[in-house]
Amino acid sequence: MTAMGATPDRWAIVRLALLLSILQIIGWGATYNSPAVLWRPVAEDLGVAKEFVFAGTTVMLVLSALASPAVGRLFDRRGPREASAAGFMIIGLGLLCLSLARDGWSYLAGWIVIGLGTPLALMQTAVTVMAQQGGERARFGMSLVTVFTALSPTISWPACAFLEAEVGWRGTMLVYAVLAAGIAAPAALFVVPKGGPRADEGEAAPAERADQRLDDRHRERGVRLFALATALQGFASWGLFLHVIGLMEALGHGPAVALLLASLLGPASVIARAVDMVTSRWFSALDSALIALGVIVGALLPMGPLGHEAVLAGACIVLYSFGAGAMALARSTVPLEIFGRDGYATVMGRIGLPQHLAYAVAPVMFAALLSLGGPHVAIATATLLSLAALATLAMLRRLVVSSRTPGRA
Repeated sequence: MTAMGATPDRWAIVRLALLLSILQIIGWGATYNSPAVLWRPVAEDLGVAKEFVFAGTTVMLVLSALASPAVGRLFDRRGPREASAAGFMIIGLGLLCLSLARDGWSYLAGWIVIGLGTPLALMQTAVTVMAQQGGERARFGMSLVTVFTALSPTISWPACAFLEAEVGWRGTMLVYAVLAAGIAAPAALFVVPKGGPRADEGEAAPAERADQRLDDRHRERGVRLFALATALQGFASWGLFLHVIGLMEALGHGPAVALLLASLLGPASVIARAVDMVTSRWFSALDSALIALGVIVGALLPMGPLGHEAVLAGACIVLYSFGAGAMALARSTVPLEIFGRDGYATVMGRIGLPQHLAYAVAPVMFAALLSLGGPHVAIATATLLSLAALATLAMLRRLVVSSRTPGRA
């Protein structure tokens, strides 16, 4: 992308972010997003329940979570270039297995293969590249990647529906397999820069300034606090997002209104990530995360008692999605800010283990909460989880401040 030791210019970061995002959109569209469109033909063809179809993504996320720490260490040692290409090849193989599935167990076997490739190609790759190569513009690059990648469902769902209508769900999986293994894998070798962290010469990124970084004495506690905060908030976020249509219907809205309200999630999330690019000069990543969690709690508190009114429900959803979108970015930028670039991928891998396990379990748990307890129990649970995440993040901020204050620990 740029010579070793040179600071990458803004347009170089934009180009890299766009190319990385295209790879991410292909990968997420072919894997996590596809069951939302294909579940019905898959269930009818294989003779399985709807829940079984979506269990494939749960398998993928669990395996990705378990592999995250090892993948992080690999990225820090050798960089994500070759690993990313290998990950897309493995994902392509898993998609090929899905296209050949004849029953529920062979279907899950395909997702097991995909889960082995996902942490290499999708979970940590793009933000690690930006942390290692972006220098003082790393946070800007991460913001761009999350903005572009957030468009994945908008692009992949219509494309998936078109392919399914033309070639069936098996043909769609085969097309995705070719895209992953035949296009994304070799493209990764050209798009992802070679090697690990870029060697800056006397120029530290803002995320590594002494007034923001957590000192080594408190590093381990800081990692644990941030991992807990993101796991708690991720559990609430992924749980509600996948059930927001059902949640709105349970609050008394008709199917059309519920769908319209749910459609507000995407734009608000994208706008939040774009806003971070503008406000990053005034707010640290950690402070932005605290504000985002405050917005989430402020959106959830009135959702239960006022959610039966469409306008108020829409306002709550927009605010919640805005906060969740900002937190999605903070999961990548806060570790860079308070732990630094050295060992960034390893830290992200450690944080990713509880975080991705929460992602995997949350949809099932919130489905049960909605079925057994109703919408108010689900909203109350999300509120309590978000409050706990806010409190944990506040403890982390206090730790960062105390580590910079002589005589305090």
